[in-house]
Amino acid sequence: MKRSTRLSTNFGLFLASCILSFAGPPPVPDSFLLPEINGPVLSGTDAIDKMRVIKPYKLELVAEEPAVMNPVVMRFDELGRLWVVEMVGFMNDIKGTQELDKVGRISILEDTTGDSKLDKATVFLDQLVEPRAIAFHKNGILWADTKKLYHTVVIDGDKPGKTIVVDENYGPGKSVEHKTNGLIRAIDNWYYNAKSKLRYKEVDGKWLIEETEYRGQFSLSADNHGRLYHGQQNTFMRADIFAPNFFLMNPQVDLKITRSAWLNNVILPDCFCIKVNEQPVYPVRRNMDMRDAWTKPEAGHVDEHGFSNRATSACGHFFYRDNYFPETFDGIIAEPAVHMVKVLTIERKNGIPYGRDTFSKEEIIASPDTRFRPVEIRSGPDGTIYIADMYHGIIQHKIYMNAHLTKLINEQKLDAPDYLGRIYRLSIDGKKGNAWKPIRNAGLDELVKSLASKNPWRRDHAQRILVDRRDAAAAGKVEALLESTELPLAKMHALWTLEGLGAIKESHIIAGLAHANADVRIHATRISWQFDHSDALLDALLKAIPSEFAESAYYVSQRVANFPQERARAALTTAYLAWHKEPFFMEGLISGSGDHTMEWIKSLPLGAARSAMLSRYVLATTKEAKQTVDLTGADLKVWKQGERAYMISCFACHNVDGSGLPEMGPPLVGSEWVLEQPERFAKILLHGMQGPITVKGKHYKPTAAMPGLGTVMNDQQLAEIMTYVGNSWGNSIGVVDRAVIAKARKATADRSGPYTPEELGAK
Repeated sequence: MKRSTRLSTNFGLFLASCILSFAGPPPVPDSFLLPEINGPVLSGTDAIDKMRVIKPYKLELVAEEPAVMNPVVMRFDELGRLWVVEMVGFMNDIKGTQELDKVGRISILEDTTGDSKLDKATVFLDQLVEPRAIAFHKNGILWADTKKLYHTVVIDGDKPGKTIVVDENYGPGKSVEHKTNGLIRAIDNWYYNAKSKLRYKEVDGKWLIEETEYRGQFSLSADNHGRLYHGQQNTFMRADIFAPNFFLMNPQVDLKITRSAWLNNVILPDCFCIKVNEQPVYPVRRNMDMRDAWTKPEAGHVDEHGFSNRATSACGHFFYRDNYFPETFDGIIAEPAVHMVKVLTIERKNGIPYGRDTFSKEEIIASPDTRFRPVEIRSGPDGTIYIADMYHGIIQHKIYMNAHLTKLINEQKLDAPDYLGRIYRLSIDGKKGNAWKPIRNAGLDELVKSLASKNPWRRDHAQRILVDRRDAAAAGKVEALLESTELPLAKMHALWTLEGLGAIKESHIIAGLAHANADVRIHATRISWQFDHSDALLDALLKAIPSEFAESAYYVSQRVANFPQERARAALTTAYLAWHKEPFFMEGLISGSGDHTMEWIKSLPLGAARSAMLSRYVLATTKEAKQTVDLTGADLKVWKQGERAYMISCFACHNVDGSGLPEMGPPLVGSEWVLEQPERFAKILLHGMQGPITVKGKHYKPTAAMPGLGTVMNDQQLAEIMTYVGNSWGNSIGVVDRAVIAKARKATADRSGPYTPEELGAK
């Protein structure tokens, strides 16, 4: 089973992975200078012949127009058939005149001869407006057009039956690039989306719609443990660390995980996302057919040879779960503007993902053909990879069209012909795909057995079918599997299948918490939120707290934080004092501790750990600062830069709203130390301050000195902080010129150590 050892101690799911360092554009090997194909339409096989594909990997054509046109989303059903969403009206000309026409469709492609070629195509739905998502549910499909999410029943002969609207406002907005999409069913039985913070689940005939954290731009996938993977157009992969609602357990706080991840960069430098700006690209053609291609190298979009040095349209973010390809194949991402497919190797340390290029200075697939537009990637039931290629002349949406692209499109006649599209299959030359068989009219025994299959396609469909059928006899058989199997993934699927059937018991959770595998314990902990605060459950949770920090510590400690019992508080305090410096650990406890967070914080012993938790809690319960002076243009930019610096270096003591924190820092709101004598304010920022201080007639006794920032920040950065603090929360001093800092720095060049208030004129 893929990565059963390398990643078996990891689960987690929510926002943050790692930035990979990259110093400047990579050199372009001479072998990359392939003859560019600027407009002519190649056949599918000829297009492959022109591509650069790393050996021993092999690309073959399995479907092309007219069987498939402008494919944008693919999903394999339980029979092994490929359902394809075709956005036929996308940018058929520079003006995108067919965008809202009823020309889109959803088709079923299948291999009837066993040669991996998708030789039969059946249009299931047509006359659709900009279709963009599909997933399987019960006896039909969930699918979305430009605005709504629907469920359509599939009747005999693969015909559409009854259709209902699940969400009237599924795809808000006007831009095709920025509408909800993705739609996958995760191991927890919820349907998730990219470019969205909503998830969907049908319970007793009613659709539940809940908020989670916001994620992604175009496409979504999950790994064997249910962690979600997505990205942005210039970001190859973003990997969730925690469960989608991990930071949303406590309605009394707003933890703002995006901001939390940003703040935790201070703790873990370079840890947030696998971002393309730090992840080089290796195309084999100069990328003139994207919006920024015309810019000069110094603008950062292309290198000195005219090759793109970053992604601009990354999509199809797919996490590979099967075992056909090497274990180094994790993230597989399409880039239609740079005409390539990238492979990343992703590993997790205590739940936090770190990634790197799988191949050195080349991409697994790169094409010199301007029409090669890979947009979606999925694995088939046999473990091989399928790639949807729109094979389209125009990739930039009309909203973002510019004069350079208009000229290029007209010169190369990229707007015609239209209605093209290909699907390729990536395999290893000389190696057959894994053996598999369709799940056709499967009985309970076969479905339950399939929960323990090595094939992720089979496990997922078996769980979905069991939950959707809700057979009265299913729970007993799944429970028997849960008790008998020793396979961690089988236990995870069994737990969530019982949860989906409404048959999960506290005894299942307690047994899961006692399991030797950390991932099983994490899943059991997640489901445990459905149960009350019983002593038996608390006993199991306390025993599940790891002796050394590991990913499971996040989940188990968060769940323990929700218990009001004194022994829960004692165990939580021990865990917090040991692990409070771990990124996101404080946020998890705040989210889990409900309405008794502050009471628990007050019980912590005085010291840095207590102050840090208090600071983070106050940050989560106060509103973000708003500028109180009307700043525009360059002045507003200075204020925003100051906000970033303040949130990194100052808020932990002075609070996010400048109101100060007990034992940490005095208030900055209306403070004479901010509003009066800018030279004095500059000296404090340069060298720091210590000792009791009086602000607006009230005395404060910080337990530690404020450190000076003069050795780590330049004059401009300190002026930005002064501008931010001086023009927020009601303060009003105007934009501070860097000359104020420069003058103070020169005048105090011999200063060593922080000032006391008395030294700065306090009475």
